[in-house]
Amino acid sequence: MNTDPTSDRYSTETLNRLHDEAHERAAQLRQEAMNAFGVGIVDLVSALRLSARRAAERFAKSRERHDGLRAAAGTQVPTKPC
Repeated sequence: MNTDPTSDRYSTETLNRLHDEAHERAAQLRQEAMNAFGVGIVDLVSALRLSARRAAERFAKSRERHDGLRAAAGTQVPTKPC
């Protein structure tokens, strides 16, 4: 006795075709997901790089102001960390 309900509705050829189509569609969806992931990673890295550059620029400006204030006050600007 066959307990598979799909065997009565679909022929073997139809089931094989549907199976192949499902595999092809899954491969397409995987490729689309990987492409979207790649674009997302590139965007994330670009944003992080821009943020790091801005932070470095702000730090450099702050350091210049600090060094300038110390020089104006006549204190020695250390060249090495204490």
